[in-house]
Amino acid sequence: MAGKYHYTVSKGYCNIESDTVDDLKDKIRDFVNDDEIPELLDAFASTVAGIGGGKPTMQQAVQNVTEAMPGSQVISEQPQAAAQTAAPTAAPEVMQNAKGTQFTYNHPEAPMTQDGRRMVLMEGRGAKGPFKGWVDPTKGPKPTKPVDDPEKTRWL
Repeated sequence: MAGKYHYTVSKGYCNIESDTVDDLKDKIRDFVNDDEIPELLDAFASTVAGIGGGKPTMQQAVQNVTEAMPGSQVISEQPQAAAQTAAPTAAPEVMQNAKGTQFTYNHPEAPMTQDGRRMVLMEGRGAKGPFKGWVDPTKGPKPTKPVDDPEKTRWL
């Protein structure tokens, strides 16, 4: 999308974009006060939906749009799934607490907590021997925002 700010109307779908909030407000005012807008929206909706009511087939919708927009090019007559981009993950970060236990943040195999945070790999040695498990991020040495219901440790 070109602008930083967007105003989207659902159902019939309309999107207004702008780079500044003031410009966006002006565009929305112009849109709302334009006498031709209802006619244009009705014409567009009937063209896309097809004449005769009911839900058109994908091929009918494609044909209606290409007829309404001469020179348009059909890329595919089938719906295309939106591209899924993985969120960039930070490199693993290893920290150690006062007892020598290592905590690995941003581990690539870390499971997620119930509320969507990435768990932390905890590895250390205690009186009963070595231990290893996934812990809630609030239990590590890195300062984090407290949560009401921390995840239980998942021992490995």
